[in-house]
Amino acid sequence: SDALDLDFSDLNLYHLNISKAGNDCLDVSGGNYYINKLTVDSCADKGVSIGEKSKLTLREAKVESSNIGFSVKDLSVFSAKKINSSRLNTCLESFQKKQEFGGGKINIDILECDSGVIIDKNSVATYKNQ
Repeated sequence: SDALDLDFSDLNLYHLNISKAGNDCLDVSGGNYYINKLTVDSCADKGVSIGEKSKLTLREAKVESSNIGFSVKDLSVFSAKKINSSRLNTCLESFQKKQEFGGGKINIDILECDSGVIIDKNSVATYKNQ
């Protein structure tokens, strides 16, 4: 029930807008992805799921009304200039899910979010505005 599932690709997207997904709004794995502007809302699980050695770079993102805003796992790297999120149970999470991988890495310049962050011992997260 993911709205958009991208695997093993190298993609540059200008503007992506996803609403009302039965599971994750955007799921990427095993590739390199750049998104200039991302807007997702009403995702039953994750706004954005990043896994299995993926690299996702965002310039600007807005995530609303979802369980988890961004989930970064299994040696994936997530970078963003600005994230604005609201009405989430968890803003960001990063962890090692599969034994053959490691944790995730998050680097965000500006993070505006009204919920918590969960980072496991194998992962790293930095926010320049905090």
